[in-house]
Amino acid sequence: RLAEALLAGGAGPVYAGLLELSTAESPRLRSGHGADCFALFRSDVPEHDRYLAEMLCDRPAFPASFDSLCRSMLACWTAFAAAGQPASFDGLEWPPLPACLRMRSAGPAIEPSEHAPTSEELALWKRVMSK
Repeated sequence: RLAEALLAGGAGPVYAGLLELSTAESPRLRSGHGADCFALFRSDVPEHDRYLAEMLCDRPAFPASFDSLCRSMLACWTAFAAAGQPASFDGLEWPPLPACLRMRSAGPAIEPSEHAPTSEELALWKRVMSK
């Protein structure tokens, strides 16, 4: 509903993204709710980063693919905060709705967003929430 309200209110482009972590990058949480917080808000304190790596990966350090994914995500988000448009993710431009950028270390992909007005998933949620 937030995406619909922003679009209806003329807020400008609305961007949707999905973070997809591999089993090696996050065997415990995978791509669960809140996983993006671990990618965006990494600590520059080695003990804190080690703790997060042990909690998510059962290892003392994150794999290099996770580090690269974090840098790409952070670049996209900081560009968006600074200029209102996200930076490219590993060379792929992040399009606004109705598209979605799937962010993953295996390579990003553009796909239809579940928040797009024509999305079957959005239609299902509307039916469920109207009851």
